[in-house]
Order: sequence, then C-alpha cells, then structure tokens
Amino acid sequence: MVDRLPDKHVVALRQVLDRAWLLGLMTADERDRAQRINQFEGSTLPAGGHLPIKRVGALMAACDADLAPPDVDDPIKRDELRRVALRDAAMIAALYSTGVRRFELVGVALADYHPAARSLRIRGKRSKERMVYLTASAVGRIEAWLTVRRRALGGLSLRSPRAAVTSVTTSRAGSRS
Repeated sequence: MVDRLPDKHVVALRQVLDRAWLLGLMTADERDRAQRINQFEGSTLPAGGHLPIKRVGALMAACDADLAPPDVDDPIKRDELRRVALRDAAMIAALYSTGVRRFELVGVALADYHPAARSLRIRGKRSKERMVYLTASAVGRIEAWLTVRRRALGGLSLRSPRAAVTSVTTSRAGSRS
C-alpha cells in the first residue's frame, strides 16, 4: 500500500490556509499563492520478488514429467497433456528469463517473436512497447511449444482451452503435495 501521509499533510495545510483567510488573517491572493503546492509524488518499489532457481527448476521438472506421463493410457489425453506441458514450460522460461508481466506475455503475437535475435516485442501498460531478450534455453522451450501448438489459436498462443488448463493444473497441484 502506498504511503499517503505526505498528501494528507498538504491537504491539512490547505485547510489551515482556508481557515486563516476566513478569519481575515490573510488576503485571498496570499492564500491562493500559498495553496499552489503540488501533490507529493513519491515512488514505491515494484511489486513482485525473486523466484529462486530451485523453484523454477521444480516447475520445469513438473512440466517435463508431463511430456510422457506413464499413468495416462488415452492417447488423446496424453497428447493434450504434452501440449500443455510444452506451453507451460515455454511460459515459465519466457517469464523467468525476461521478467515480463504475465499479461504482457499472453499478449505476445507470433510476429513479436524473433528467434534469431532471441527477442520478444512486449506491449506493456499504457501501450508502451519494449524489446526483451530470451535465454537460449527459453528460445528452445518456445520453439518446442510452437511445433505442437494449434494453428487456430494464433500468435504464440500461450493460452489454451480452459478445460485443459484446469485438468493439468489440478493434476500438477496434486502431484506436488
């Protein structure tokens, strides 16, 4: 939460100046000049924090385990798990190597991805654009995802049908306990 204390002080000062004017202790010009104080513009540290490499490794291991799940006999379900595992691994690798926000990554189009330059064009808050650069392993994970993604999804398509996401997320959550 942002500390609003300096703004409260400015508001209090303006109220004191208004009272002084009402009591005839200063002219309207003096009050107006004194009230031309700008609001305090502070800054806070960005939200978020460091994700330890061990945690990233555990997430990648969970994705890799779903590439060939031994307990799934249905080939259609196995293929869907594989697709989702490749997508999740690509997302995790891209997020970790670039530090972009989740909503920024989901909005990346295929034209924004440049594997030779190992870069992504990101459209962030308030339509700001920037280039971010991927590690070689992140490019490998994204390339693996692009080989199996459905063409109908378009773009890098880091989104998938809700049913697949829910079933895989539930199965992964249960396997980590």
